[in-house]
Amino acid sequence: MGLSDMIARHVPEDAVYLNVGHSNLAQTVFDAVKPRRIFAYIHDVIPLSHPEYARPKAIPRFATKLTQLGAVADAILTNSEVSKQAICDRYDASRAPPCHVLYPGLIDRLKPQISANQKPRFLMIGTIEPRKNHGLILDIWADLARDLPSSELPELHIVGQRGWADPAVFERLEHDPLRNRVIFEHGPLSDDVLWDMMQGNDVLLFPSFVEGFGYPPLEALQAGMTCLVSDIPVHREILKTSAIFLSPLDPQPWKTQIKDIMLNGSVGLASPMDDIPNWKDHFRALTAVISE
Repeated sequence: MGLSDMIARHVPEDAVYLNVGHSNLAQTVFDAVKPRRIFAYIHDVIPLSHPEYARPKAIPRFATKLTQLGAVADAILTNSEVSKQAICDRYDASRAPPCHVLYPGLIDRLKPQISANQKPRFLMIGTIEPRKNHGLILDIWADLARDLPSSELPELHIVGQRGWADPAVFERLEHDPLRNRVIFEHGPLSDDVLWDMMQGNDVLLFPSFVEGFGYPPLEALQAGMTCLVSDIPVHREILKTSAIFLSPLDPQPWKTQIKDIMLNGSVGLASPMDDIPNWKDHFRALTAVISE
């Protein structure tokens, strides 16, 4: 039995097809689902807007997905105004499906513990790949090692799996003389273990070149951390005044800020964030879009 027959037999025609990832955005699926309404959550269009940060084979495949989706979608959902604009730029304005921003939420957590570290500890979260800009932070730690006695160097904890196309950074992580002394690579961690780690660190470093949304800074704020992030539009949109914004192209402001935190601490560097997105508001907005 084919997909169309299975859906026709088991799924009523007034049902809604909601795709929340980038898989199965294919014409065969759309043909099988119709005449049911189709909604898809597109997290970003980085393979098209910044192809230098995508696997070459993924670029034409993703372009085809967006083209086919645009012809059949009742609405496209996305995670930020920046992503919405990037998606709209891919379609002819007269034929573009409606696009709605639904911020993804964070799960409720217990009140964060107060850090008891004698000197600040720094954390990076994210797949180790070119757009995450790990090299900038490793350069800073190399500079700090030249400037400071080894006893004064702060710890840097790197969380995330190794991705693609970043062999120079992989090589540095393997052979850095600071490895397992003050630079620690943890690989991917479960949500609960990562939450514990965020509460054991003081400052998140997030120097990405491009993001569709950027979850780690929000999670870090929820954990009571200070966030130093790249000065890109989506971070300004999501984090407002609750982070320190620095150019992802220039290591010097990052180094200056890190050394200042080491000397004076991070209290009062940014405004607290009282309106962190939550899942209740997300699904309320999703229900409203589908009801329309």
